[in-house]
Amino acid sequence: MHYIQKIFCEDLCDKFPFYFGYGSYHIRVLEIGSLDVNGNINYLFNEDKCEITGLDVIKGKNVSIVCIAHEYNEPDESFDVISSLNSLEHDKYWKLTLENMVRLLKPMGFIFISAAHRWPEHGTTKTSPHNSGTSNIEGWKNYYGNISPADINSVLNLNDIFIEYSLKDAGKDTQFWGIKRF
Repeated sequence: MHYIQKIFCEDLCDKFPFYFGYGSYHIRVLEIGSLDVNGNINYLFNEDKCEITGLDVIKGKNVSIVCIAHEYNEPDESFDVISSLNSLEHDKYWKLTLENMVRLLKPMGFIFISAAHRWPEHGTTKTSPHNSGTSNIEGWKNYYGNISPADINSVLNLNDIFIEYSLKDAGKDTQFWGIKRF
């Protein structure tokens, strides 16, 4: 996790503490692309109130389920919070992953995403395979695609899905958060 991501996540925790377990309810969290390559966000969540499931394509630190994200078949509306931090650009099925994230999110649930937008290719066998678990998967080894705000808008009808949201170009990243409608 790079500095801008860290600030994005910390700001969300300050703005929406309930979703990070600082309230009276138990919170189920799903982190898509959870492999700890250079830091994670678990420190933001109240460990007494949050159950965090880390999902990624390979085993490793911070991964509790090994699965391709769009194929994760937990029941609809299973999670209170779903995050994905700089993993969608390594997911050749990122559009399906976004749709699955929305399916898995409970009504009034919170989703937040940071995806590379203007970063050079990384996490491929051609560049820096240690930066992504997908560099170990046949057919994905050299996949990389930056994700713009327009890309997210092309997949999700944000006004229909979320009661409140923010989607912005944050320089080298696309940042999104939303609260799902009933």
